[in-house]
Amino acid sequence: MQTEVVQRRVSTQEEPSTTSSDLTDEARLRTARRAFRRFHAQCFWYLRADLEITLADLPMIVDGLRKNGGHSGFLLAAKLCR
Repeated sequence: MQTEVVQRRVSTQEEPSTTSSDLTDEARLRTARRAFRRFHAQCFWYLRADLEITLADLPMIVDGLRKNGGHSGFLLAAKLCR
C-alpha cells in the first residue's frame, strides 16, 4: 500500500508544470533586473552596475544567484527558471 502512494507522488512530480506561476518573458526579465540590482554587491560585483539585462543574460543571473545569493537568491533563481 505504501508503494502505491509513493508511485502516485512521483508520477505527479514528473509532470511538467503549466500553472499560472510560470513567468512570461517580460516578468522574468523584470525579476532578473530587480535581482541584479538587489544582489549586485553580493553576486555580480564584477559587472558594471548599470548593465542592461536582456533575456540572453538570464543564465548568468541565475548562476550568480545560485552560487552567491544565499537562500533568498537561490529561491529567486528557481523562480526565474520556471
